[in-house]
Parts: sequence; structure tokens; C-alpha cells
Amino acid sequence: MDNNIFSFDRFIKVLKYDLRFRVMGFALLFIVLLVSVHLFYFLIYNVGELRIVERVQIIQLFLFSCSFMAPFKIYREFRSSRGKASFIMLPASAFEKFASMFVISLILVPVSFLLLSLALDYFAVLLFSNMGHDRFFLRYEEFISLADIDFSLCCPVIFTLVSTAIFGNVIFKKRALAKTMLCVIAMAYILSEAVTLITNFIFWNDERVYAGTWSVIHEYVQDISEKVCLAFSVLLYAFAYWRIKKMQIS
Repeated sequence: MDNNIFSFDRFIKVLKYDLRFRVMGFALLFIVLLVSVHLFYFLIYNVGELRIVERVQIIQLFLFSCSFMAPFKIYREFRSSRGKASFIMLPASAFEKFASMFVISLILVPVSFLLLSLALDYFAVLLFSNMGHDRFFLRYEEFISLADIDFSLCCPVIFTLVSTAIFGNVIFKKRALAKTMLCVIAMAYILSEAVTLITNFIFWNDERVYAGTWSVIHEYVQDISEKVCLAFSVLLYAFAYWRIKKMQIS
């Protein structure tokens, strides 16, 4: 690749700059979300027994929330003229800046949140295992064995959430988070309708529909939905990069 477009050394410098000066602006919200996972544990435990699958779902919920909100907080300067000017003045190409944003938003933030959630959970097991909370705190081995199955499904969801967040952050100037969420709801409805139309067209006169064999159709719908979301997410990433490149030139 042309050195004017991408230099690994410049990319590392931009990444270090973002981690030092931008990511710290997300630190407080990151900690709040991290602690909220365990607050939910206590709230549900006070009502009734917290099952293993529910604990994984709670972590997944906050993992998705953290991944979606991170680009808006870390790169909030896009929504101000002053911040945008400082972003443009960085001695790096648009691709290097986008690559840093991509790595931080899609990899570093979600992975850090997940690992810290598991670490806090493990320390909670060590701390409270002898205080009658065995049914509340999940055994570490049980959690990891279940996480191997459930958290593998998180990657496509996080990939899509981060793409919409980055896209919304570089497009909207005011109330970017709320406007992006409305767009997500609208796009989810449109994509679901599109998948339904495609499925109905393919299985219009299929004997499996009339025979009641829905498992095959369900798997097909899930597969095509994932592919549509993947293609749509890649398109959003591409458009966000184009917007940053245009911003860099102007």
C-alpha cells in the first residue's frame, strides 16, 4: 500500500494518541457500565435465583451497550468545529485515523470490557464463595464453558453496532446517539422486511413450508440475515471512512 495512504508507524502514533487523549474521556462511563453489570446481579439475586444463562445475558447486554456508546464518547470531537479541526491537523492519513478508530471501537473497548467483567466476576467468586453466595456467584469453570458458546455469537452483533455508531457519529452533529438509535430501529425494520420478502420469494412453493418443516427455513433466514447485516455493516464502515477522508481533504 502507498506509504502516503498507510504507514504502520504513523498508525501506531495515532493509536497511542487516541488511547492517551481520547479514550480517557470514555473511562468514567466505561467504569459505570462495568459496575452496573454486578449491580444487576444483586438486584436480580434479591428477587430470586440468578441462573447461569441470565448472568451471561446480562454481561452481553452491557457489552453491547458499551460497544455502541464508545465511539460517541471517544470521538465526540467530530461534532464540534474545534474538535474536527484538531482531528484534521493530526499528521496522519484518513485511512490511518480510521484504522485507529476501528481498532479501538471494535476490538480494544469490547475485549477490555469483556475481560474486566470476567475478572470482576472471578474475584467476586473468590471473595464471596465462603459467605453463602454459591448460588449467586457463578463458578468460574461453568461461566467459561458457557461463555465459549454464547460470546461467540456476540461478534456479528458488535460488528454491526460499532459500524452504526461510527457512521452516526461522523454524520450527525447534535443528539448523535439518539438519532443513530432511531436510524438503527428504522434500518432493522427495513432489513427484516427485506429478509422476509427474499425468504417468501425463495420458499413460495416449497413443499417444506406446507409440510411444517420450519427448522430448515429458520436456519436459512438466520443465515441470510447475518449476511445482510454483514454487508450493510461493511457499507457503513466504508461510508464512515469516505466521510473522514472527505473531512481530511476539506
